[in-house]
Amino acid sequence: MAGFAATVGGVPLVLAHVIGLVLLSRIGWRVWRGAGLAYAALAVAAASIVGIGVGQLLFGGNLFYTAPVFVP
Repeated sequence: MAGFAATVGGVPLVLAHVIGLVLLSRIGWRVWRGAGLAYAALAVAAASIVGIGVGQLLFGGNLFYTAPVFVP
């Protein structure tokens, strides 16, 4: 099941980040040159952080599920 989750959730998530970073970097480079690349990276990082926060709220803090460890 983890492979399915990675394919359905992880791959599109990574693709969205890469595509967003490429598009924003190209636009940023045309307008602000080197600073535009930094702005692009900051925009993608900020959107990712907001997405993680919203996901945590929607899933009750279990966005990054880890199986409980059995300790006898």
